[in-house]
Amino acid sequence: MMRKTALWALLLAMAITPAAIATTTWSLEGVYVEARSAQVFIGGCVWNSEAVTIGREAIMAWRIEKGQIDGIDVTGLSVVAAIAGEANLAMEPDAPRRTVLYVDEMANKVQREALAELYTNRNARMFGNVIDVVATPISFVDTTEGYSVRAGTEVELTATALHIDHKAFEQCGNAQWYEPFVPLQNSTLGVTIEHSYQGVALDAQWSDPNTQSSFLGRFSF
Repeated sequence: MMRKTALWALLLAMAITPAAIATTTWSLEGVYVEARSAQVFIGGCVWNSEAVTIGREAIMAWRIEKGQIDGIDVTGLSVVAAIAGEANLAMEPDAPRRTVLYVDEMANKVQREALAELYTNRNARMFGNVIDVVATPISFVDTTEGYSVRAGTEVELTATALHIDHKAFEQCGNAQWYEPFVPLQNSTLGVTIEHSYQGVALDAQWSDPNTQSSFLGRFSF
């Protein structure tokens, strides 16, 4: 595992800003799963009690099935982000938050640097203060009805599709209250079987299993 070493030092030295990405070309597509510490499909009365107190942590994971960044092939690699904020990440998008970004250890040095720079820039508002970039083994596998993700020993996320008419809305009956953090094709609500961060960099740890708190789908950008 690499922590705050050559990769992170290089990104800091480059003084990454939103403008830095303007000269970068990329095309990526694949599958995505996220989970947050707030239920996305829930009754309105419960949501009202949750919205201002939880939803401050999240895990986002991408598996790139086809992609390139400035001509660098990144097909088959994965990226994971663990985020901890000071307020509900969806309702308070400008509230301070901290992120650890995990880059697939299977990537070579050039691929890792390209992925870290692109994801840090494209998700600057969502990630907030990226305090660590870590090269680590990432497992991102299909399950019967969803995905299971592990990033080293610190992150675990398993979610399965929730088969419901999730666009229905009732005053205090179950309804969808959030949208995915990133634009998705064929977005599906999910039941989060495992959702945990056990690292130390964020000064926060969490485990929030067995909730209706995830999204699954395909990404393309």
